[in-house]
Amino acid sequence: MSIAPQTDPSLPNIIDKLRGAVNGKTVTVADILDAIGDASYAPALLVPALILVTPLSGIFGLPTFLALIMLLIASQALLQRRHLWLPARVMRRGLAAEKFAKALEFMDKPARWIDGHSRARLRLLVARPLSVLPFVLTIAVCLAIPPMEVLPMVSSIAAFAIVCMTFGLIARDGLYVLCGYAVLGLAVFLVARTLLGTLA
Repeated sequence: MSIAPQTDPSLPNIIDKLRGAVNGKTVTVADILDAIGDASYAPALLVPALILVTPLSGIFGLPTFLALIMLLIASQALLQRRHLWLPARVMRRGLAAEKFAKALEFMDKPARWIDGHSRARLRLLVARPLSVLPFVLTIAVCLAIPPMEVLPMVSSIAAFAIVCMTFGLIARDGLYVLCGYAVLGLAVFLVARTLLGTLA
């Protein structure tokens, strides 16, 4: 698998593909991966991060489950595995199709705005060796998400940072990668302030 796709990299196109996964009462991880294909790691990483930005992040246990998926994807991207592997138990897990469809609707307008304001910029940030940094930071975020479940807003901000970084890789737009770094810095600041406030 490559880092970024060779086909249409737009966010609306990815969301349209995800709508194709809504066929029954439940949308499984396997359904989602089948819908977006397995040609590259960045879209596979983008989808769980997008879900975490929606109100679905409020479902107890879902942020940790999605963090596990993102951790596995980012790790395999760094190892440059030819094919993405996820445990069968993970592949069978899923969400209610109705909730998933609502989450896609929630993403639609913001995704179109983001896509409409992207172009090839700051290519140094999306070319090797710097293109691996988003995956390294994603792993760090995923390890931090389980204890952050008590802070859902912070988890969503951290997930949005992953969305920006991975979309930047997909669209070859280093400015979005840079925005992802800034958003991640904001998440770290909020966590630090919360911890310091608790200890004070």
